Amino acid sequence: SGAAVIKGAEEKHKGKAKTISGLKKIDDYTVELTFKAAKANNLMALWTSSVISEKVFKDIPVKDMAKSDAVRKHPIGIGPFIVKNIVDGESVELVKNKDYWQGEPNIDKVNLRVVEQTAMAQALEKGDIDMADVTGPIAKEIKDHKAENVKILESPSTSYAIIGFVLNDYDKKEMKIGKERPKYQDKRLRKAMAYAINRKEWIDAFFYGYAKPLYGLIPSEHWSGAKKGEVTEYDYNVEKAKKLLDEAGYKDKDGDGFREDPNGKPFVINLKHYSGSNPTFEPRTAALKGYWEKVGLKTKVEMEEFGKYNNDLENASSDMEVYFRSWQQGSDPDPS
Repeated sequence: SGAAVIKGAEEKHKGKAKTISGLKKIDDYTVELTFKAAKANNLMALWTSSVISEKVFKDIPVKDMAKSDAVRKHPIGIGPFIVKNIVDGESVELVKNKDYWQGEPNIDKVNLRVVEQTAMAQALEKGDIDMADVTGPIAKEIKDHKAENVKILESPSTSYAIIGFVLNDYDKKEMKIGKERPKYQDKRLRKAMAYAINRKEWIDAFFYGYAKPLYGLIPSEHWSGAKKGEVTEYDYNVEKAKKLLDEAGYKDKDGDGFREDPNGKPFVINLKHYSGSNPTFEPRTAALKGYWEKVGLKTKVEMEEFGKYNNDLENASSDMEVYFRSWQQGSDPDPS
């Protein structure tokens, strides 16, 4: 929680204190905050939290709040809209907050609906939904249909996708990184895997041009992102990938078309991707397999249910080695 930057918030959260020492009421509309430390991102971190009702939450233990009806079914906030009804997995109905501090909203109500990716374009074209945040494949489908009643608006994004490696064990409970896993420690192997991917071809095929190559974890559109030329760029280069693999000792010693590891043992990249309704998930993962096998790296692909996938990744499960991950960079790039 962003409130963790306030002095005494952690102690209150853990039940070690009855009040938050860094909070002081000045009057009915003024609160004085004392932060634990002087950090540039204190205010940014703080406002990721919401103001909640003491009347609603005073009798609910902190440990039970996240799963309580006050959060899951009848959430209360200070925004321009009020939650009227929630249908799990289907919809959320909002009505305007007539007491909103910036004045009564002009829109009476907002219905938020859960729509399958495969049905999104049709729902927009039929007028079943008025607006949606769509992916590249859906935008392409709408353009292909030449739907005159649907307008696509484009804007720069701080979303990104990566191929990641689990290089260490991890104790989630203690939040501690454990011993190294040797399989992907050699940078030359990881660099070769990067050079082997034809990013432009892959982006055009599965994001339909609504993306561009990224060479770091912070997109260039972000205020702190590296600009072109400031970091090493691993552009598609099959020969460079093969040379790096040869130098690292990954060679095809039995003539089957796939490279063995430096000890002469079979080497297989185990790549995981989450499953879902997006029709590009499986083919884009298969394309990665094809790129790596083109340079002699045998690859096994597994599509895993989204919940299990995230759990395996968060816990660095033993069978989680190489993974596909998409994310969105927040305003503060420092995760600490």
